[in-house]
Amino acid sequence: MVLVSDHNWPEYDAINGLSHGAARLEYNARSWSAAIGTDGWIPEDRVPRLMPHFLRRYVDELLNAQVWIHHPGKGYLVTGFTRWNKPNAEIKALQETRRKAGSLGGQSKARRQREAAARSDRGPPMT
Repeated sequence: MVLVSDHNWPEYDAINGLSHGAARLEYNARSWSAAIGTDGWIPEDRVPRLMPHFLRRYVDELLNAQVWIHHPGKGYLVTGFTRWNKPNAEIKALQETRRKAGSLGGQSKARRQREAAARSDRGPPMT
């Protein structure tokens, strides 16, 4: 998956006011969510492993700035994640569509190759 982000992300007041550590945690959380396909949800037990030298105060900063929303028992929601990133279900549906199209393309190519081989087995065309 690819993380899509607004090119103005660093300029938003909520982001711009964060410490370097909190901003890094926010970006790492977005990247992890995009890679895993959680639509911006970060499990509570995953947060400390998103960056080296994690400090709990980074989470507090993100919550105070309303960049993250805490849902006890579920984790944290990165606000605005699906504003810039397609929901995981949509990505999976697109991947399946592309997989099927690729399969059909491969089948079509194989059929053309078989037909060409059959024509060449008959020898050159008579003139």
